[in-house]
Amino acid sequence: MDHETFTEKALAHLAPKMAQLNLISLDKLAENSDNLIPFIGAGLTAPFGFPAWHELLERSADSLNIGNEIKPLLAQNMFEEAAEHLSKNYDNYFDEILRHNFREEDIPRPIKHHAIRFLPRISRGVVITTNFDRMLEMVYSDNGRPFPSGKVFPGGRIREATAAVQQRKHCLLKLHGDYDDSSSRILTLSEYEREYGGTQPENVNEDLHVPLVLGQALAAGPFLFLGCSLKKDRTLQVIRHLARKYPGIVHFALLSEDEAERN
Repeated sequence: MDHETFTEKALAHLAPKMAQLNLISLDKLAENSDNLIPFIGAGLTAPFGFPAWHELLERSADSLNIGNEIKPLLAQNMFEEAAEHLSKNYDNYFDEILRHNFREEDIPRPIKHHAIRFLPRISRGVVITTNFDRMLEMVYSDNGRPFPSGKVFPGGRIREATAAVQQRKHCLLKLHGDYDDSSSRILTLSEYEREYGGTQPENVNEDLHVPLVLGQALAAGPFLFLGCSLKKDRTLQVIRHLARKYPGIVHFALLSEDEAERN
């Protein structure tokens, strides 16, 4: 699709009162369309019934009758602290709850609905997500562009992704792991600190594997955030911190109209 057609079609789907601002952003987006690295949040998989992280934590707290302990943490976007509390008090709790909520067996194939089905047309290289589900693996496979064997890198195994990212190979970085692999997951505050080196962006250890590979991806091309909220989030704060090293690279986000106006 040429630059002009891309811009016209995209504007047709966006709010008219945001048209001028969107026109400027879409022109830049079209110019970088061959190098985009999609960063996928829970908003793109929510239509399939998968809960957002805060929803899952709140639901879990209610089921365990500890909502009064967990909800104040969630109200402050302290998701890792809430997960830490659940994990310390209920051994192996997340193994079962994640498998129950993120299993893919009930998803009709091939995937023909919702925005996620267009992703394989946007990127054939590096794709990044913090989601635990396997919707990205499924939608790329259904479109005849599966991630090659050994090119899905979850959580603690992301150290193996360095070469693939630097060479812009077709691969999937599941930053916080996979729902069915407890060894790869980054859920709790202690796990986050172990993999990032600190709980605040300025304390992140850029020599550790997750920040290192994130930095390499940021240097490789512009990110396109899809299904992500720009409210306070530890991982997005880390990305902002790391992105300052590459001021010449412009990143993009598609937001809901309400959130776009707030930002």
